Amino acid sequence: DDDDDDDGEGAKGGRDKENKGKAGADKDATGGAPAADESAAESALPKPASADERRLLENRQLLLKLNAQVVSSQTKIKSLLASSPGLLAAVSEPQKEALFSLLAEAIGDAESRLARRWYEAGCGQRLSMAEWVSAVREATTFVTHGAAVERIAVPYSVTARLLREAALVDNGLLCAILRKELFDKILLLSPDARNAEDETALKGLRTLFDSSIKAVASLSSAS
Repeated sequence: DDDDDDDGEGAKGGRDKENKGKAGADKDATGGAPAADESAAESALPKPASADERRLLENRQLLLKLNAQVVSSQTKIKSLLASSPGLLAAVSEPQKEALFSLLAEAIGDAESRLARRWYEAGCGQRLSMAEWVSAVREATTFVTHGAAVERIAVPYSVTARLLREAALVDNGLLCAILRKELFDKILLLSPDARNAEDETALKGLRTLFDSSIKAVASLSSAS
């Protein structure tokens, strides 16, 4: 009897193992949990960038590299010219007047665009400080780009290029024009501060103008 019981238990154990093996095989064949986990992991991986995106990234990296090379070359040329100023041709009075006339026209245009924005907003009543600061930064980008000789080899803005030329000819006059004809007028048009946040934004605008004048003033020695 004991032998019969042992044989029955052995047969039962064999059938259990067989059923477990069959269930595992069916699970793998029908895509069970392990296979599903692998599929989920693969879908979670970032998709490769498109060819256009890769090309744009490569072009940007190339432009940054070329910009750095040109800035380096410009710095060397400036050092040579600083040691031998006689290599630079003198600027005549008519040439100076023509240059500053063009620059004054461009500065006046930037101020006029801001004045129009201020007027259309009910003399600044319907203009938030954040909107005003954003508009001012956009309109005065040519100043910051023109003064950034160590970062930008050739500004895309014609006005910024004129600013660099004017800084070489008469830096003091240029700073005076920027302060009187642009920055001071912008501050007069600025909407009234309605809260502490507006006060901070307005203070930041004044700081931006002061730093811009300082940067432009340094062009006489850096350019």
